[in-house]
Amino acid sequence: YTLRPNLPVLGPKYGNQVGAIRNALGQADAADVVRAMRAGQPIELGEFTLTAGEVLVTVESGEGWSAAEESGYAALVDTTITEALHLEGVAREVVRRIQDLRREAGLDVSDRIVVTWSGDPLVGRAFAGHGDYIAGEVLAREVSEGAAAPGATTFEGDLDGVPVRLAVQRV
Repeated sequence: YTLRPNLPVLGPKYGNQVGAIRNALGQADAADVVRAMRAGQPIELGEFTLTAGEVLVTVESGEGWSAAEESGYAALVDTTITEALHLEGVAREVVRRIQDLRREAGLDVSDRIVVTWSGDPLVGRAFAGHGDYIAGEVLAREVSEGAAAPGATTFEGDLDGVPVRLAVQRV
């Protein structure tokens, strides 16, 4: 936690003593102050006694974490992007690009397709781990690595910095 004085409230009440209150809050045990606030108890800071409305509390989180608090409950979320999450994101981006190719090719929503792809090994791992998901989302009867068939609608570019070539063709 980080503690700060609520200046619009404390300024008129304490005037030039707000700096001393800020210093006292900086040296106080933030967890003890938060416990006192939650219990509705006054916050004792040496010569100053503050109420919960006079102190602003910010939840701090370390690198790779995100934190939020409301109504006495705190949530801490690990924001580290693992290999599995990255591959899932690549798979979702592949689906989006293939859906764009379906539209570009003028296919009906119910048309079945064949998808071919080539590119970075990361894309290969995404297809290996999420191939069924990709095929199901884009109505692909077949998904394979290789060159595009003649007449296929293709995309060649990058997906979040990963080079790929995708091709779709109606079955």
